[in-house]
Amino acid sequence: MKRNIVTLFKNQLIQMKNIADIFYNPSSTPAAVSQAGEKMFLAIYKAPADEHNLNNRRYAAFLTSSTKIRADLFSITLTKGSAEQHAFSNVFLFWHLEWYLYQRCISRRRGGVRT
Repeated sequence: MKRNIVTLFKNQLIQMKNIADIFYNPSSTPAAVSQAGEKMFLAIYKAPADEHNLNNRRYAAFLTSSTKIRADLFSITLTKGSAEQHAFSNVFLFWHLEWYLYQRCISRRRGGVRT
């Protein structure tokens, strides 16, 4: 999965950078974060460009998988709700990491102990 995301950033740099900018922006609205998370997961699961709904993509992947002898459960995407929760938890982690790095930088400038 990590390799897929790195490849995705290489191939679709502008789109993925716009999504990452929304995650890093503390003034982003919850709706913007949710929409960016949904776009990110659609890109990860290689949805067609005209696909804008994660639930529709999940249903299409389920139909494709259910007609096979051996179902491929990994091809079935997240639901929109679970992607939204995942996006919000990632935003919280990004903000927490930025705050930690900021505090560490301030501490070093003041001659504090390096951690």
